[in-house]
Amino acid sequence: MGTVVRRLLAPCVAAVVVCFVGTDGKGIKADVSVVTPAPVPAATASSGGPVPASALDAAAARVRAAMKAVADSRKAAPADDAEAAPAIDWQSLELQASNPSAADPAVLRKLERAIRSQSRGFDPPMHASLADAVRRYGRLVAASRNPAFEADVGKQVADLKALLEKAAAVGRDAAAGFAGIEKAAPILESLHDTQQAAGVLAEARRIVGRANVFIDARESLLAQAASRPVDEVAPVDEVILGIRQRGSGHTQGFVLLDLVPSQESAAIDLVLDATNHSHTRGGRGPVTVCSRGTTDLDARRRIHLDDERVWGLPVEANASTQSATEGIGVRAHLGRNLIRNIASRQAASMRPQADAISAGRARDRLRARFDSQTQEAIERLSTNYRTQFRDPLVLHDLYPEMLHHNTTDDAIHSAARKMLAGQIGAATSPPPTADGAVLSARVHQTAIVNAAAAWLAGRTFTKDQVEAEYRRRNRPLPESLTKDVEDVRDENDAGEGGAARRDAAKDGPKPWSVRFAVERPVELEVDDNRVTATLRGDSFTSGDKTVGPMEVKATYRIESSPAGPRLVREGDIVIAPPGGKWAGDRDKPTPTERVIRLRLKRRAEQILTEKIDIGPLSLPGQFEAAGPLPVHHISSRKDGWINVGWRQKDPVVYESSPVPVMVSGADVIAPAFETSAAVSR
Repeated sequence: MGTVVRRLLAPCVAAVVVCFVGTDGKGIKADVSVVTPAPVPAATASSGGPVPASALDAAAARVRAAMKAVADSRKAAPADDAEAAPAIDWQSLELQASNPSAADPAVLRKLERAIRSQSRGFDPPMHASLADAVRRYGRLVAASRNPAFEADVGKQVADLKALLEKAAAVGRDAAAGFAGIEKAAPILESLHDTQQAAGVLAEARRIVGRANVFIDARESLLAQAASRPVDEVAPVDEVILGIRQRGSGHTQGFVLLDLVPSQESAAIDLVLDATNHSHTRGGRGPVTVCSRGTTDLDARRRIHLDDERVWGLPVEANASTQSATEGIGVRAHLGRNLIRNIASRQAASMRPQADAISAGRARDRLRARFDSQTQEAIERLSTNYRTQFRDPLVLHDLYPEMLHHNTTDDAIHSAARKMLAGQIGAATSPPPTADGAVLSARVHQTAIVNAAAAWLAGRTFTKDQVEAEYRRRNRPLPESLTKDVEDVRDENDAGEGGAARRDAAKDGPKPWSVRFAVERPVELEVDDNRVTATLRGDSFTSGDKTVGPMEVKATYRIESSPAGPRLVREGDIVIAPPGGKWAGDRDKPTPTERVIRLRLKRRAEQILTEKIDIGPLSLPGQFEAAGPLPVHHISSRKDGWINVGWRQKDPVVYESSPVPVMVSGADVIAPAFETSAAVSR
């Protein structure tokens, strides 16, 4: 799946799939459960109406607050930052936001597009947040001056009702298909921005607002990163009932991962199950008593995971000791047997108390050690969850609007919904996970489209920015970025000019850039075992050439092969202007447009190859040893769901008996448990 989505929709899908756990419907909050859609309410008299001055003032205040956030950010930017002097008329924007009664919707629309054009590459979406505020403000201003506003709202509500009735049909029968329901998104955005039809909006979010990302990880997979053996020998030296005892003890057991059913958050127990066998000797005066002891050790610490943090509960520890006398030595010439008999009776009478004291000390030591050693792992998990998952997604406006983790006896699940106010989510429940999968991901097309809109809309990516991001992540550049496409020639590109361009191509890949479309930069159409992806750009550059809007479109079908599931492209990659018309309503491209389109097509062909074999999934960090996981199942459904499952990796067959090796990286979840034989005595 990772390879597939990177090649199909890189880089926008990765941020969605990183929501790393999912659900089969068990234990999920009410807003992701299966709900039978009710009839869509008709528009009421309050659906439309004049925009109150208070709403305009509030929208203007949001614009001013967003402007301040951008200004504060730029004060901290380096002096030579390329964005320090953007092509935005800040004075005009401030004037528009200071007086709603004099604001001009046309000017605000122009400013919105200019602001979006300042969103660069992988930077935080601060300009996008400002542009969204300007868009909402502009719509409210336009609505307040539109004499036909109520009629327009009535038509929008009627159109939305029809789309929701279709979505309700899909909810009852997935075979109805999801295509066309995406037309509800711009209507929802408009009604939300102008604060109209609240009841219809609420009903719409119920019907097409279900979770759109589900991922399941089985306990058998997680346990490979957490479970480890305990086998240690340590000295014993302590005083019990006034008698000093010395010797050694041998502790053997396991640290295990145990999932605990929980609906409010994911609950994971780290469990130590071990036994300590000790041999000691101690005495008083002429008597030396040799003893053997057995202490059963049990420690458990629960870790919780919710949408914000990872935390641990106090350690629960138990110890139970049973000891027996192995022999009694007497250093005396007279009365040896009598002394031995007296010592034997005293040892027997003291043993229950000594065992209780020994067990109590073992329990206290066990609790303290297990707490200190698991605390470091919990803090590391908490830090990684925040810095590697939550914070980056929040920073780039990709964090799901709903994320819920829960656990059952055999799996950890999460449900996520990526859906802003003007977007739609799934209208149906996800398909069941594939039998035999230890890791599965079920992603609805709306999750990818919505995340792409949040991250890519209006943004400009350049060759240098993309390469710098790969270097920052310590990842090798793909061949599609390091290898230049062959120089393109046509009937208008001959002679010395064409030769000069061919010579320039020898110097290395040409600089390139793409500015993604403001509206739906990525489109995904999912059918039964077929996926069509469309990438929309407002402008493309290659070398010194630039062209306007174009769309890149490719369709893949899912099929089986001896090597496993794969994607096979149907037909050629289509690269054309939106609606099939070039600038000026032309049917044919100019020579420059033709050259860039061909260059773009050749680069796209390096990524969207005719056949894409879906290789095993490598796992990060502490899970690395459990992978790579071969693809077990991949399918797509007409209602927009893509379902991928990975199975356990194939066992390694040795020609001779291998030496047991501890799972690499297990210390991240279950750190080495250092014990001492003293826990039993």
